[in-house]
Formats: sequence, structure tokens, C-alpha cells
Amino acid sequence: MLIAEKIRNTTEAICAYLKQNGYPNESISVEWGTRRLAVDLAVLARDLVTPLALYEVKTTTNRDSVLFGINNLRNLALSLELHVKCYLAIGKDTEPFFELYDVTNIIYNNEPINYPAILQENQITKPLSYKTLQDGIEGKIRRQRREKKQKRIDRIKPVCWILLPVLIIGIVLLDAFKIYELTLQRLITYGGFIVVILIPFYNEISLKEFTLKRKDNTND
Repeated sequence: MLIAEKIRNTTEAICAYLKQNGYPNESISVEWGTRRLAVDLAVLARDLVTPLALYEVKTTTNRDSVLFGINNLRNLALSLELHVKCYLAIGKDTEPFFELYDVTNIIYNNEPINYPAILQENQITKPLSYKTLQDGIEGKIRRQRREKKQKRIDRIKPVCWILLPVLIIGIVLLDAFKIYELTLQRLITYGGFIVVILIPFYNEISLKEFTLKRKDNTND
């Protein structure tokens, strides 16, 4: 049997196993990735875009095959924004027709590949459930959104803290020299403008009985 045919049969066996164990049919994608980087199989989140797990399939446990498979997983996994589960699958002749090795930590922690100990230390009996993978990625996405939002805020903070005092001093001086009179309507307008500037930096702004809270959408 040709190597390509063995890989295809093993991949089909993995797909069948995943479907039997609660993975949605549409979440399983064969030959997933880009033209430059691809793996034999990927499990996608409910949005059918975000990868949850990557599988690289090999036909033998010899050193070159194992190292090539892990390096291929590493190259694709490290190109993604979120951490995903990484599995090396080796075809075999008895059910379920594959052996599975969880190499996630080796890839993300940049651990040395100690062959053949890697096969003994990282073999698993079954992959994580689809629900566990989905719940995990949702938490990662929420954290990523919070981190990106905080980075944007941190970038504009210095500018705001410089412009705000300058603006206030400028308005006061204009009023003092009778160039620009501060009416009640204008004070309210400027006050609203200042609140708008401050909102991104605070979850809540209170003034006597008036409270303005910022809605946190990072959990959506």
C-alpha cells in the first residue's frame, strides 16, 4: 500500500472516530491550512474558521517521520493567533487504526524532541472532547479581545493625558481674557467631551447622583 493511501486511510479513521465521539461533521476539515503550511486534519470551532486542534498523520514511528510531523505541526501552530491542541497520529492495523500523541506542550514550550521517549511520554488514549476544546477556545478569544483592547487604550492614554490639561487650561485662559466666554451650555458640552475621553479608561464614572458605566463587551 502506498504511503499516501495509508495516510488517507488513517485520516478517515480519525474522522470516523471523532464523529462517533460527538464532534460535529462540519467541524472536521481534511488538509487544512494554507498553500505554504497545512496539516492532514483540523478540528474547527463552531464558527468553522477558528482551529481547535491540528492533526498530522504519519504511517510509521521512525525518527525522521516523527520529527517531520512535529515540525510541520509547529510551523502551522505558531503561525496562528491562538494556541490550539496539536496531535501526532500514527496509523496502525488494529482498531481504532491509529495511535495518538499529544505534542502541544512540546510545540508551544519549545521543548526538545527526545526520540523515542516522546512516543512513550506523550501517547494518549483519546483526544479532548469537542465541548472541552470549544469552551477553551472561547476563553482564549475573550482574553485576546481584552488584551487587544487594553493595548489600544494604553497607546492613546499618553496623548489624552497631555491634550486634556492643555485643553482645559486653554479654555480657562480664553475665558479669563474675555476671548471666549464660558457659558453654562458650553461647560456642559466640554464636560461631556471630557467624559467621553475618560470612558475608555474607567469602568465607572460617578458625579454625585449621576453614574456612567462602561459596558464590557469582551465576554460577547
